[in-house]
Amino acid sequence: MRALLVGRNRALLRTVQSLTDLIRTASAPTELDPYRAYVLGICGHLADVLTRNLDDLGRGPEAILEDVLSNTQLATRLAQLLSARIASPILRASAADRLCLRTITWLHRQHPVTTSVPAAFGDGHTAVWPFIQVVPIYFMPAAEQRSLLFQPLVFHEFGHLLYAYHQPEMDALVSDATPFLMGSA
Repeated sequence: MRALLVGRNRALLRTVQSLTDLIRTASAPTELDPYRAYVLGICGHLADVLTRNLDDLGRGPEAILEDVLSNTQLATRLAQLLSARIASPILRASAADRLCLRTITWLHRQHPVTTSVPAAFGDGHTAVWPFIQVVPIYFMPAAEQRSLLFQPLVFHEFGHLLYAYHQPEMDALVSDATPFLMGSA
């Protein structure tokens, strides 16, 4: 099992290093710089976890294998998420992204909980992935990204992000209002 874990952690570390290089060298508008820095921080943290796993595997007793296996499984999921979803706003970026990025940045600066959350978006159906533990990613169809007419959709998606941050309070408001709305108050 130790040899398998060593091989898997080395392979993951190479993947993370490759992804880090791609993110660093990708051409993207300056509005994406905070997001790029944030994602590179995630990559650095993941590389540290994998390096620690390899160190533990090199000198640790058999009892540590279960913990390293768990860490490796979590690292694998995060590396897949980074590669498939989180890095894509940087790797697909173009100069035409500026309008959406500026709208998202402005929105995030208007609410205390999102002030330090960097702006990122990708191509796709209008949506937001509210990864509040990692970083949220907005989506908009490619043609609509370049039009002011569709920018209010970003505001709508921002509302979904705020709900993710404030779900307990919002659910409590709805449950408190339900009897009144149903006519039984």
